[in-house]
Amino acid sequence: MNIITALTAITAVWTAIGAIYWYLNRDKPDEEKKLIIYPLFFMLRIPYGFKSWEKYRGTIISKAYMVFTHVSAAVSIAGIYYLFGQGIYTKYIHPPKAGSAIAGFVPVIPGVTIKGPLLYYIALAIGVGALFHELSHAFAARVSGIKVKNAGILLLTFIPAAFVEPDEEQLRKASLKARAFVYNAGTAANMAIALIALLALYTVAMPPTGICIMGVENGMPAMKAGLKPGDMIVAVNGTPVEKGGFTKVFPGIPPNVNFTLTVKRGSQLINVTVWKTVKDNRSLIGISIMSGVFCSSVSLLAYSMAWINLSLAFINMAPLYITDGGRLVSDFLERYKWGKAVNHTIQLGTLIIFLSLLTIPH
Repeated sequence: MNIITALTAITAVWTAIGAIYWYLNRDKPDEEKKLIIYPLFFMLRIPYGFKSWEKYRGTIISKAYMVFTHVSAAVSIAGIYYLFGQGIYTKYIHPPKAGSAIAGFVPVIPGVTIKGPLLYYIALAIGVGALFHELSHAFAARVSGIKVKNAGILLLTFIPAAFVEPDEEQLRKASLKARAFVYNAGTAANMAIALIALLALYTVAMPPTGICIMGVENGMPAMKAGLKPGDMIVAVNGTPVEKGGFTKVFPGIPPNVNFTLTVKRGSQLINVTVWKTVKDNRSLIGISIMSGVFCSSVSLLAYSMAWINLSLAFINMAPLYITDGGRLVSDFLERYKWGKAVNHTIQLGTLIIFLSLLTIPH
């Protein structure tokens, strides 16, 4: 059973259980339920208020963290709009040539856009990022004098997450400064994790130089030549990868001409003779590749933590209707009486741009 079949079976069972649960509990409001099961959605509430964190209220720790949350939010807002501009340019103004880099945003879809061992590291990174994101919200709420009613875990499709539920009435009555602290705190946690992971990646993990083979297609020259997932390409026809062996030499090799890949397999360096074939009007050997960082478990974990948490920080501060950035913009515009029309224009415009840049690779 492959991963797509397994996910389809799990989805079908989950949908059936969710539909039955909803029917049996349809008369009870969701906010009163400790357990919620819907098709592709699971949530468990735990009545816990993090009351012990109130002791940090007014301390240098809480004040310093507040500053960090605001800086993280500003960086994330600038970052997401920079990526929007870059995405619009590469997808609509100056699109890449066929077969080269993918333009736009590629969503994380298990078994479709994310495959192989990377899938497990991504799931771990999302879980860790979501957990500390919500704990950070709870900390900011408590040191701002806002109660936390519940904490819990949830599963949206196959993405794990955690959550906290601050007292909404107290949150609405709090100052704009306190609300901004609470909203920005989740992004700050993700930014902190990303920075720690990047530091580890470039100091402890030390990503290797090379091109990692993530997958080998059945019946293609790479499989016939004996290449395997986990092999790291370090040279093409004797030209090292770091000196342009892959980007300069590989594209210029015509179909049906033998060439040599030097690959690192474990601790051994081996030479593999391979050739290109033509498929879908493209010359290829039948491998999926990524940076050599993916050939090291420690580097892969650090990379995944950095990439996912930075993405969570950026997306969370985008002014969309369901994000903390969306709530921040709404409260800011309301405070300065800019009106709902401006708020909806900003948030709807951002949503349209975001959706237009989503790309599923073929």
